[in-house]
Amino acid sequence: MTDQGLLPTSRQDVLTPLINVSIEGWRFARVYARAVSKLDASEQPKYISQHRYFIQQLETQLDGLD
Repeated sequence: MTDQGLLPTSRQDVLTPLINVSIEGWRFARVYARAVSKLDASEQPKYISQHRYFIQQLETQLDGLD
């Protein structure tokens, strides 16, 4: 038996937190990109790749909500 009180009651109950997490993810990505730009050029590619992957995953997941 599941506790129905713990489940979201509407689509809006699901979307609002997801949107908020996404916004914070994009904010973090901007800060991350600035921090990576301060690394030595030889160290940047690895972190740039991880940044690109994160943004791609975030966008893919949000596109799948339609």
